[in-house]
Amino acid sequence: MKLKTYFLVLLASFLFTYGLNFITRIIEFNGNYWSVPLLFLGLTIFFLVLFKIIEKKSWREYGIKKITTHDFKLSFVFLFLLFPIAFIGRLFDPGFDLWYAKQSGLLTFSGLFFMFLLMPFYVFKEEIFERSLIQSKLSQHYSKVLLAILISLNFSLVHFYVTKEMSHIVSTVISVFFGSLVLIFLYEATKNVFATMICHLVYNCLIVFQIYLHARNLFLAENIFWILYGILFFLTVYTAVKEITNVKSVKMQLRWDDYVFFLVFVSLPLLLYFFL
Repeated sequence: MKLKTYFLVLLASFLFTYGLNFITRIIEFNGNYWSVPLLFLGLTIFFLVLFKIIEKKSWREYGIKKITTHDFKLSFVFLFLLFPIAFIGRLFDPGFDLWYAKQSGLLTFSGLFFMFLLMPFYVFKEEIFERSLIQSKLSQHYSKVLLAILISLNFSLVHFYVTKEMSHIVSTVISVFFGSLVLIFLYEATKNVFATMICHLVYNCLIVFQIYLHARNLFLAENIFWILYGILFFLTVYTAVKEITNVKSVKMQLRWDDYVFFLVFVSLPLLLYFFL
């Protein structure tokens, strides 16, 4: 991979992991709940346009193109593929839902509604950086399996932080890793960032709603949620697996600088967390 590509990928990862938060703290206007998500939105668009100007590429090469009926359908097929990740995560960490609800203000309907309003801003930021500015570059140089592992390790470690409830953080990192794999293969199947945005946004909203149901002891509704989600998974899993196996993979001989890049890219979120 060219030095310029290394630099741009690491720059995008730095901006996503730390840079946007740092810039937002500097220019944020106080007293407005919407200042942070709006700044994230504006900064994400700004850096997307800046990268496009620097690289002189078309919008399609960033996954920004009209979403087809097939892409839209795959968004939901891969959405249902995420079911085992969420369900198994609850089995291994049954206290996660109540902990997250307390952390995120999901103990009330107003908290749930506010979370729904904020979610699109953060999903837009994550998908533009992870798909348009990082994955679109790496997929031209590395195999689909290596690509998926690298980006998922990087993205999952962004969610790591030290707290008294480390078991919940560990389960979050693991769940995010496997969820990222699904989104990566969805993007490889469609090359459309809007497809991954739809999948990501709907999944986040569904899981936030499930957490709300659990936190409010609405167990009948929560059980119905899991049953319906599981049925949809079993009805569509074959299609999802078929799409994943059909994804074309790049074959290339890895060099020493690739391994250096892997190490820096994967460890960058932890380095930024502990040293900045």
